[in-house]
Amino acid sequence: MSSHHSCQNNQETCRAENFGSRPRGRPTTFTSRLRRTVRRLVADDPRLTSAGIRKHLSECYYFTETKLPTTRTIQNLLCKKLKLRARRPAQKPLLNEQQRKCRRTFCGKYRKWTVDNRKQVLFSDECTFQQFGAYVNWVRRPVYCRLLPKYTVSTMKHPASIMVWGCFSWHGRRRLFCAKGKNC
Repeated sequence: MSSHHSCQNNQETCRAENFGSRPRGRPTTFTSRLRRTVRRLVADDPRLTSAGIRKHLSECYYFTETKLPTTRTIQNLLCKKLKLRARRPAQKPLLNEQQRKCRRTFCGKYRKWTVDNRKQVLFSDECTFQQFGAYVNWVRRPVYCRLLPKYTVSTMKHPASIMVWGCFSWHGRRRLFCAKGKNC
């Protein structure tokens, strides 16, 4: 019972002497210059890891070995202060300029369709599933920039795969079909 009262007394003493408003722990190394530098490095190369950023800071910037932030400090800066969490990049097919132009032309052709026109369309697609997925890096990017080319990984189809076809329309979906081949 006496320990409860002594804890209460210590808390009141701390409040009375204003100990609670003092900064605690080690001083922060998050200077505005560090924030700008790290943000610029990640903007230039979003695939940099925190260890890569630390190495780049030690080689190219004003940091000495004693003032160089740790990798954990850089991770905290990226995640908590700059809101640049590591995410898997979106996978987009590798398209050349002619393919992009054809896609823009197609979209422009059907841009002004009404709902009744769209009800008569059957959407179909095939997808290739691979037994072993492609190696995926991590990328640091802002929240709403997922499909910018800088934050994506180009993909190529692998020959050892299974192709599946499916379709849907306004009226519902159909079952999936496995393409004829040695794997089906």
